[in-house]
Amino acid sequence: FRGRAPSSPSNHLRSRQQTGAILATGVPHALELRAGVIVGKGGASFRMMRDVAARVPVIVRAPWLASEQQPIGLDDVVAALVRAVTLDTDGVLDLPGPTTLTSEAFLRMVAAQLHNRVVLLDRKLSVETILQGVVRITRADKAVVFAILDGADGADYVATDDGLYAVCPDLPRTPLKDAIRKALIEEEATVSGAGVVVEDLVHRVFRA
Repeated sequence: FRGRAPSSPSNHLRSRQQTGAILATGVPHALELRAGVIVGKGGASFRMMRDVAARVPVIVRAPWLASEQQPIGLDDVVAALVRAVTLDTDGVLDLPGPTTLTSEAFLRMVAAQLHNRVVLLDRKLSVETILQGVVRITRADKAVVFAILDGADGADYVATDDGLYAVCPDLPRTPLKDAIRKALIEEEATVSGAGVVVEDLVHRVFRA
């Protein structure tokens, strides 16, 4: 986001910003849309959050859980991209989701739809140890997980205005709860047999 993004972004965020700048120099006109977590099947950030909620309901309270964000549904992103190509606008616009919440609240929303409880422990562990734990349990690309969480120290990723939605107020904005529900249904079909067994055992113990 251009809004309340950290002054010292992680390598992942810095790479995204650099990619946008490079692409903008190669064409006469370019409109860059910047979104946070995209809630949809296959998205690394959402898959990581989903797997933590489904497989490790007892976790250490990591710094990044305090960060604020604005997750957006995949369908809304697609609709925004389709509309964006029709606009005579250059520059950068944010694509914020309709709800602003902390990563902890987001995790709890995902867990609630899985009918699981989340227990957070206030213990001191190194960021590296936490990263290793998340990487081991998630099906998301390991390198991407490291890039996303490395440097995510609780900084907020929140837009200061409505971005593209101020330009196109008629674009759909799916409620976060509905976007999560759809994404979880689609993600369920991608879980392997062993993963299903693990998640079922966790659910039996931590049923909400």
